[in-house]
Order: sequence, then C-alpha cells, then structure tokens
Amino acid sequence: MEIKVLDVDSNIIEEKIFSLGAKKVFDDTRVITYFSHKDIKVPFLKLTEEGEKLKLSSQNNETHEEVKLFVSRKEECIKLLGTLGYFPVSEVKARRISYELGSIDFDIDKFPEIPAFLEIDLGESPDISLEQILTNLGIEQNKKGQMSTPDIVKLYGKDYFEFFKISDI
Repeated sequence: MEIKVLDVDSNIIEEKIFSLGAKKVFDDTRVITYFSHKDIKVPFLKLTEEGEKLKLSSQNNETHEEVKLFVSRKEECIKLLGTLGYFPVSEVKARRISYELGSIDFDIDKFPEIPAFLEIDLGESPDISLEQILTNLGIEQNKKGQMSTPDIVKLYGKDYFEFFKISDI
C-alpha cells in the first residue's frame, strides 16, 4: 500500500523519519519523463531516472496498480518507445530524499512550485500501522490519499502536463 501525504515540512519530517530508526538511501534529483502515444493523447508511460536507476512504468488510473520495468540505457529506451509510437511530452526535475525502515519506504518529494509531499510505501506486512506512522511523524491531520503526482499538482491549480510540457505530439 502506497499513500501520499501533502504539505509536509521536509526538514521536520526528515528528522522524525530518522528518529524512527530509518536509514537514508537516496538524496538527489530525479528526472521524470512522461510519454504519450501518437494516436492516444493520454500520457501513460513514465521513465524515471533516479541516480543510476532507470525505471519505465505504466499505472492503471482506476486501480493505481503500477507495472514497472528497470532498463539500463536511457537513449535506447527512448528510441524503442519512439518506434512504438510513444514520444516524450513532459519532463520535470525534482529532488527526492528516500529512507527505509524495514519493509517501509519513505520518499520526500520536492517538485517545482508546489509544497513538498511524503510518499509512504508500507511494503509487505509491516509491523506498524499507517495510522501509527502518521501519528509518530505528526502528520495525521495532513491531507493524504492514493494519488499520482499529476493529481497532486492539479490540487494546486496546475496541469502537470502543461506545466512540465516539453512537446506536443
């Protein structure tokens, strides 16, 4: 189960996550590129560069189930997608700070022009409930839910695909 918690103070939340005993595993800029098919105008393929890792993914908008594939070569991946009719339509650089606590992942995301948000992935059978985590972090009152980053950006009055647009198909 993955949940996003909006409007977090990244410095305070980072201290609290660390105080739970979590280990920092990533702190760098990610590049997120969405691809749209030349005949289908809804972007639904996403290539995420996180350090040395490249992840190609697609998410079902109704069930939020994500299918992901790790790739090793960005340019070849983009070429392959192009031969299948998919072209990049948006790209954003955002800072991500990641922590792990057992099977639980915490990601603090800082996108341009919106407040930082926290993504919590409980993994498989955590020893602590989501409610306990939120209380321990002092964010139980924050708006939260299962939402994509484009959904979050929309809550702040912006269209993700217009705001981070790099091309029209």
